[in-house]
Amino acid sequence: ADLGPFRGMTSKQRYAVDRLKQLTADGHKTIFLAHSPDVIEFMSREMTAAGIPAVEFHGGMTVAQRVKALDERFRFGDAPVLLATKGVLQTGYNLHQANRVLFYDRSWTPKVEQQAAARALRPQQTRRVEIEFLHLAGSIDEYQSQMVEFKADSMKAGLDFGDDDPEREFVHIETI
Repeated sequence: ADLGPFRGMTSKQRYAVDRLKQLTADGHKTIFLAHSPDVIEFMSREMTAAGIPAVEFHGGMTVAQRVKALDERFRFGDAPVLLATKGVLQTGYNLHQANRVLFYDRSWTPKVEQQAAARALRPQQTRRVEIEFLHLAGSIDEYQSQMVEFKADSMKAGLDFGDDDPEREFVHIETI
């Protein structure tokens, strides 16, 4: 039985839209991050429908287009939401204008997430920055979250030659 494509918004999409509406109503400038340009374009349509100015920022646009929109509409304009792919935004941009970072989906490596979130964590930042992950219970989000945390802990332990968690035994590769 061919059920065809799902036509409505998913519960995660609805939550993401509602969360961006809430953050905007509370006066925050938010960076919304996703892996796929399709998610960014979908969220842009939903923000437009909600009457919330949002800036798209993904690899389907030229660098000149996205930087112009970023500067004119998000950094120094009235758009409270930047909708960006993690790959395009993860390094090189200082976005101290934002004080919220909202991850729609997880990455497989902590570096991608840390770099993307750091866009708002700049020396010029004057407000408290909060970072959120949209985890759908029982989905791949939970597994990816666990994997990213384990990888981050492993990298930290490898760099520091040990683990600061006394409840977990760590064996350095040189001793194996």
